[in-house]
Amino acid sequence: LSYHQQPQASKQENIPYHQSMKDQFEDYDLEDAHNGSDDSSDDDSDDSDSDSDAGSDSDDGSDDDSDDGSDDDSDDGSDDGSSDGSSDGSDDDSSDDDSDDDEKNDAKDKLIDEEGSGKKSKKKGKDDDSGKKKKLSGLRDFWIQAEVPQEQKIFSKDNSGIPLTYFVLGMTQGLLLPILNDLPQDLGATSAEQGSISAVYYLPFYFQIFLAFLTDTKIIRGYRRKPYMVIGWSIAIIAVLSLILFSDASHKPGTTPSDRSPSNSFLTAVLFFYGFGSTLATVATDGMIVEKYLLETGDRKGHFLVSCLAFKFFGFLISVPTGTLYYESSGSGAIFAFLAIFPFLLFPVYWFLREQDLKKDKLAPGKKQAATIWETIKTKSVYQSLGSLFFYLFLQVQNTGFNVFLLSEGLTDYDINVTIILAVLLMFFGILVYKQFLMLRNWKHLFMATTLATAVISCLQLVMVNGNANLGLAIVYRMLRGFVHAIELVPLTLILAALSIKGSEATTFAMFTSIVTFAMGIATSISVSLQGRFDITEENLENGTAGNLSFLVIIVTLLPILGMFGVRYMPTGREMIDSWKDTQKLTMGLILMGVIALSIFYALVVSLLSFVVYEVAVSD
Repeated sequence: LSYHQQPQASKQENIPYHQSMKDQFEDYDLEDAHNGSDDSSDDDSDDSDSDSDAGSDSDDGSDDDSDDGSDDDSDDGSDDGSSDGSSDGSDDDSSDDDSDDDEKNDAKDKLIDEEGSGKKSKKKGKDDDSGKKKKLSGLRDFWIQAEVPQEQKIFSKDNSGIPLTYFVLGMTQGLLLPILNDLPQDLGATSAEQGSISAVYYLPFYFQIFLAFLTDTKIIRGYRRKPYMVIGWSIAIIAVLSLILFSDASHKPGTTPSDRSPSNSFLTAVLFFYGFGSTLATVATDGMIVEKYLLETGDRKGHFLVSCLAFKFFGFLISVPTGTLYYESSGSGAIFAFLAIFPFLLFPVYWFLREQDLKKDKLAPGKKQAATIWETIKTKSVYQSLGSLFFYLFLQVQNTGFNVFLLSEGLTDYDINVTIILAVLLMFFGILVYKQFLMLRNWKHLFMATTLATAVISCLQLVMVNGNANLGLAIVYRMLRGFVHAIELVPLTLILAALSIKGSEATTFAMFTSIVTFAMGIATSISVSLQGRFDITEENLENGTAGNLSFLVIIVTLLPILGMFGVRYMPTGREMIDSWKDTQKLTMGLILMGVIALSIFYALVVSLLSFVVYEVAVSD
């Protein structure tokens, strides 16, 4: 009775509460709590906090009960003992028992006082360290992630294979730049042949939907992600090793190709299989990242994905200058060796990568998954979000003749590469800034802010094309554009992850990515057409016969601003996406499926035209 009744009385009497349970709550290991309650991961963080506070209050009350009860008992015992002794006075045993009870009660009161003082001193010490904890909270949450569930920790051995895969993807993409842009020409290929080789390498990326559907529906030995990651990288490694073993892959720029130098056909085949293998590993990794996104709750939503993006850009940042330097100094042999070594180093990490062990009866068949995807595409959350993104992105045109202009003004290829590397550096820092400060910001407001910032930054182009071109302004322009582009890229990726559905994570993410890629491809085509319309070539710029470059800059500045009309229909956050899922329209779903089919058809046509151009160039 005292346990349940005493807290109310103690509050009325304003008796101070002990801090013992509060101290225990501060020492509470959130990681163990999450690992022990996976089924309740969907609960809101606010509810858990309120429950913890309530539990600490009730326990504090129990501490006060024990103190108050012991004080009352000791007082009552002493009073009763003295009264009994004075009334009887003849029973020595009873008086001895009463005195022993008094001594025990006094010792108990002393022990309680010592424990209370010890807890106060412990609380004081924790208060002294609270400032340090607050200062380190941001760093601990960003890197150490002490308060993140085990299945969502990016640096745990169970998950480290995912960000490391993204890091290797960034490394390989940077290392392949001199292979795609410089090596074919050094081997005697024409510009048309070089463009064909690049198109063939990127061809598997446009068909990633089918590879993603394969990883979602076909289980290999109980898993649907890790086996495809291993198979994909194995295909890429074998392709590179075949080039190294059956040809002279160590060609140096400026030297005459040897008889064992790879032909353009052989090089094209090797790059195709390397692109196929890396794309297969990528879609499987994307599926795991979306799975982590769907597991995250509250303010942690999206942190795992953004961290992986940071790893990818960090790898790209390292490999771009490294690949260029190695190609200029050592030739292509070292780069091909790196392209095989880095993926191979992922295999030991994949051994520890934890994935849900699925049985065939637990995984929905392909037909059922396709039906679920179709029901998802018809929802307002999908067609309105992707429709607004498509309208916004295809108007994001750029001045593709800007590099040509810089070359005509006396800058070298080395100078332009420096500006590009610094732009990638700022993109990396932009992702870090977004993860630390902008994760909870309104997506719609971020797109508006980046669009206006891009328009302001484009004014630097106007300054340079009107007689003030120099390397310093070019570096500032590229770095600012890189930072703003990163702030725009992160919410775009988060929207695609939020639209993906459980069970078909890789397929839906790849499907929605193809729409975004299609819109960006249209923007690139418009940019190239504008460059041709204004006759922006290095020769025309030097002779003064090129079109009005200032007018071109104004056009590419105003068109992205028109894309803000699509921003008004974008979701503000994941909560709005969830609220749109109950609304469906068959017509909009059919239109969206048509756009997806058109994007695949567009990629197929571009690839076929590249083969045709390649065959014509070879025959000539």
